[in-house]
Amino acid sequence: MKQITDVSQDITQRKAGHIRVACLPGFATSHLPQVVAEFLKDRPGVTMTIEPDRPERILEWMIGEQYDFGITDSFISHPAVQNTDVHLRTVCVFPSGHELESVSEVTPKELENEKVIYTRRDSDFFARLSKAFQSANISLNSHIEVRQFTAACELALRGVGVSVVSELDAVQYAHLGLCYRPFVPVLPHTLSLVRPILKQPSLVTLEFIEQFSESLNPFRVKSIMR
Repeated sequence: MKQITDVSQDITQRKAGHIRVACLPGFATSHLPQVVAEFLKDRPGVTMTIEPDRPERILEWMIGEQYDFGITDSFISHPAVQNTDVHLRTVCVFPSGHELESVSEVTPKELENEKVIYTRRDSDFFARLSKAFQSANISLNSHIEVRQFTAACELALRGVGVSVVSELDAVQYAHLGLCYRPFVPVLPHTLSLVRPILKQPSLVTLEFIEQFSESLNPFRVKSIMR
């Protein structure tokens, strides 16, 4: 009876329970682990499942109520899924010692002769990046196509090319020698925090979602020009 009472108290106090999180592959090895570590520090009774996969699969899991919380992009509205969009700043990344270190911000003009590592061509972000280059009458020298910003950072770090990525990903590599500058025009990367509408979330799940959302505050775009 005492064990049952203790467990009941832990759940009530949001110190016990299991949270199932689906996320983009890049998050599983970059920003998410630190948030999880801080969240679990004072919650020894909480366990978690973290499953990385592509956006299409994450949406399927949310619709099927297989996971409690999802971190994705390229989200298309669905009646069974609740989503909150977070707009993150983007930067141009390049290896230490690159001539771009001398500028305070990077525009398409500065990248005219650079090999550009870019996210998949069917993404909304690539479409907006391409439009920015077209508006500046600069050719986008597409070099390597990747699915995740983390992969672009890894390649840029090794001098394969430069890339425009979320600042959230870029800071994870700063200590390794990856440099970055704000990209202009402003091209926010939209991250979607999703969960099943019909599945009642536990208090500890809601608390984790709130803490993760707050962890993004330093990287949010203050205002978006339409």
